[in-house]
Order: sequence, then structure tokens, then C-alpha cells
Amino acid sequence: MDKELKAAAIMRLFAAFSREGEMTRMKIYADELADIPADVLDVTCRRLMRQSKFLPSIAEIIEAAHEVGGSEYASWPEALTEIEKAMQSTPWGHTPQFSRPEIAEAVNAYGWNDLQMTLSANITTVKAQLRNIYEQVCQRRRGKHEGEKVLALMGKRLNQLEGRTL
Repeated sequence: MDKELKAAAIMRLFAAFSREGEMTRMKIYADELADIPADVLDVTCRRLMRQSKFLPSIAEIIEAAHEVGGSEYASWPEALTEIEKAMQSTPWGHTPQFSRPEIAEAVNAYGWNDLQMTLSANITTVKAQLRNIYEQVCQRRRGKHEGEKVLALMGKRLNQLEGRTL
């Protein structure tokens, strides 16, 4: 059922942009968007049809789907709330445990001890620096995840090609 809903969402998107005859491109879109849950993809495609003047790229659809379905990473306000709680509740000399590895990575990159010693006069600047670090960590992790998916797909296709020639 998910596969049919996804196919219908993509076909509707292409039809809305007068590209319904491009089966090869629709197949590529479907393959690249396969890891997006069907209900999220459906809402995303409907939203993009109302907002876009041209057929959105795969990257634009993925970005919009993150907004619709929520990102796999905590938002910056959520991460900041967790960091601030840790700063208040963690005794000096101890390192807190964070709910998400990207939050821990950002805090470690800044330096936990430096963060705990931040003067209240400097906290706004520190939060801005920490936000930049956190966003870079999330972006790097997204890129790594996308790269792993591409490599897996390439390996699968290579195996299919090798199977044909043997």
C-alpha cells in the first residue's frame, strides 16, 4: 500500500507540472524518494504543487519532506533546551549524557568545560557559535547518510550488472 501511495503522490506531482509522460524521470524520483514515509511524501507533494511554479528537484522534495515529517535531528531550539538543562544540572567535572549524538558532538566540539565556564555576559555569542557548530554537525551527518545510501544503491546496481554479464 505504501508503494502505491508513493507512486500516486509522485504521479500527481508530475501531472500537475505537465510532465506525466516522463516515466524514466518518475522512476528516478521514486527510487531516490523511497526512504520518505508514504504519508509524508503525499503531504509534501501536495504542498509543493501549491507552492512551486516548476517541478521541484529531488533535493527540494527531500528538504520539504524534512519540514513536513520532521527531521531525524533535533531542532536547534530542542537541542539548546537540552544543553541548557545539562549546564544547570551537571556537576562540575562531570560530562552529561545527551539524548542525541549530534547534540553531544556539537557540545564536545565547542568544549564542555568552556561551555560550563561561560559568563552570562557572553552567553548570547556562545549560543550563536554553538548553533553554527550544531547545524554543521547535522549537515555533515545528513551528507554522510545520503552518501551511504548512494553507495549502497551503486553497489546494488553493480551487482545487478555483474549478474547480467555472467
